[in-house]
Amino acid sequence: MILHPTSIQELAEGLHNAAATSTRITDYELSSLPRSIVHHAEDLTVTLTSNITLSELQAALAPHRQWLPVDPPAEIPLTIEQILSNNLSGPRRYGYGTIREHILGIKVMLADGRVVQSGGQVVKNVAGFDLCKLFIGSRGSIGIILEATFKLRPLPEAEEVFACEYHTLAETDAVITTLLDSPISPILFDLHNLNHNQCWELVVGFAGTREDVAWQASVLRSLGNFRGCTSDYLEAAVQHISNINATQSVLPSRLSAILASLPAGPVLAHAGNGIIRNGTANPVAVTSSISSLLQRLKNEFDPAGIFNSLQAEKIGLI
Repeated sequence: MILHPTSIQELAEGLHNAAATSTRITDYELSSLPRSIVHHAEDLTVTLTSNITLSELQAALAPHRQWLPVDPPAEIPLTIEQILSNNLSGPRRYGYGTIREHILGIKVMLADGRVVQSGGQVVKNVAGFDLCKLFIGSRGSIGIILEATFKLRPLPEAEEVFACEYHTLAETDAVITTLLDSPISPILFDLHNLNHNQCWELVVGFAGTREDVAWQASVLRSLGNFRGCTSDYLEAAVQHISNINATQSVLPSRLSAILASLPAGPVLAHAGNGIIRNGTANPVAVTSSISSLLQRLKNEFDPAGIFNSLQAEKIGLI
């Protein structure tokens, strides 16, 4: 069954009926639900319904020189629900972290139609269990995210991106090590082969005050033949890598070795994090104890089993 509710009550009734008839919910579409954005600019927080797209949110925040610092690559505009449910992130996670670091509160509808809330709408809120993190990356397997509250950041005064090409992974490995040991603090640190089949391009970006960005850029140029560039390589990644958000994670120190072992094809790697995007995911092994815990979690939140099966890749373990 695919749910297309036009109201919260209709969504609750749909889930209740599915539970009563043991009908599996294969998908849901929240675009017809009411939409709202409540921005408290003075507190750098925002509360919004999960069917708002990230681009719509950023456009609403921009006049106040604020933003939610997440940037998952995608062919189509992603909703906040999609980003939270799939724990999606992009290159700037190196400097700003993932969506988990920015969430303050969440409202979720459970399998029986009940609506529960966790966290709050202020930064200083530490009461109760942190259920927010439980639903991030759950992919709709234990509940449907309806609303979220985030802490925001001021838009940086300046942002600049630089790139340098290398012919071998061994060369990039040496430069990456040098950059990690240097005093610079990039907000993005990527490696890809999207523009030239025989070359690897290392991309480093900085954000902050103009003075700080200028200083970091000068340090970077002293460490290699870096030139100013744009972030068009992300558009190339979306175009050339199918399933762009299927990722595998490795130790950053093992990145070059893993990249060398992959089949030929387009790759975007977040060099500072060890995140690899090449259109395939590398599932992690799940021990029996973790599997048992996941099943208990599934039984607790969805005893009738109406949501998708809870698997390792559905709870953000990869």
